[in-house]
Order: sequence, then structure tokens, then C-alpha cells
Amino acid sequence: MSEYIEHDRDENSVGIVEKKFFTFAEPPHEMVLESGAKLGPITLAYETCGTLNADKSNVILILHALSGDSHVAGYYNADDEKPGWWDNMVGPGKGIDTNKYFVICSNILGSCMGSTGPCTINPKTVLPYGLDFPVVTIGDMVAAQKALVDHLGIEKLLAVVGGSIGGMQLLEWCVRYPEMVAAGIPWQPRPVTPPWPSPLMRSAGRRLWPIPSGTAANTILDPSPIWVWPWRA
Repeated sequence: MSEYIEHDRDENSVGIVEKKFFTFAEPPHEMVLESGAKLGPITLAYETCGTLNADKSNVILILHALSGDSHVAGYYNADDEKPGWWDNMVGPGKGIDTNKYFVICSNILGSCMGSTGPCTINPKTVLPYGLDFPVVTIGDMVAAQKALVDHLGIEKLLAVVGGSIGGMQLLEWCVRYPEMVAAGIPWQPRPVTPPWPSPLMRSAGRRLWPIPSGTAANTILDPSPIWVWPWRA
């Protein structure tokens, strides 16, 4: 996900990080989506870096863009060719200084990078959800992130940072939970998606997931390369 070929050779990196998983909304307590559909269990992939202070007042939540993931900085092992996608910004002495701040970045609901999405096994059918995966909104993504933040015992976010679809989530955070967000740092967000991106996104989606003739629309032949995101902003 990073534009860098190698991780920070100046030893100015957060170092080794671990992808973690949080599961909630276990039946019969499924999450009710904005569409009215129920979804559960839900797993969110997330990563943290920096040190949480005693009163948990130094937390920065980073929200990734459409094609991003939870791997915001650092590397999984010393042989990684690439660091996290924002390694140039997040780390010791960097713009988001992990010597000062505790950083959380989670993979959004509906993604294919560790969180529950179309490639996840549907417990009711024991098959991947495919096109049976319910439509999720920006609000649904934020509600899932709120569950993670609550799970970590954090009552106040020093800042929420996000661009593009991450910026949309930031705006939703500020509307839904203003008492929790001390500051927001958005870039390139839109409160409403204009008409012109829709055909572009649909066209890109068809390129990412061409359905062979005669194949059931909800059958995933090879889950590994598929990005199926039936989102609504």
C-alpha cells in the first residue's frame, strides 16, 4: 500500500507491528445496519502504534481511503519490502509522532483486507457472502469503528484523521459522536458523493470482478483477488 519500496532505513519507523482482530455483534446481538439488515458476527482488523498514556488522552484514529487497510505504518517483519501505507507520516518524530500519540487504524467494514466483507464466510450458508453481503454505509463503518474504540476503553479521541472515504468517515464521526472527537483533520472528503464518480466506480468494479458467463452472481471462484464493495456514501 505504500509508495515506498523499502521501509525507513533511518531507524525512524515504528518498527514491527501486529495486525489484530476484534470480533463483536455475535448472534443474536447482530449489528443493525442503516439499511435495516442485520450483520454478525463482525470482525475488524486493526493495528496500533505508539504508547497509550495513563489517562488514554493521546489517541489518534486514522481512517484509510477506499483501497487502504489497517497497515498504516511500520512493518510485519524485518524482511518486509514495504512499510505501512503512511509510514512517511506516522512514526517517531514524524507528523503524527508516535513518541507522543497512540495511533489506531482499522480496516473498514465491508473491505477485503481482514475485516468482515463479501469474501467472509456467511455463518448461515458456510459459503462466502459474495453478493449476499449487505450494503454498508459510511455510517455503518463508523458504528463498527466506535465498537472497536469502546472495546479498547477509549472515551475521547484527541484527533480523527482521514482522507477520501476516510474523510467521509471523519465527518460522520464528528456528527455522530461530537463529544468523543476533540479535533478532526480531513482532506478530500465529500459529505455527499456527486453523480459523476458513480459510473467510474461501477466501471472499475466490473474490471476488478468480471463475472464469467453462466456463473452464479454470488459465487466467488477465487476469493483472493476480489474486491467487492457494495457501499453507499
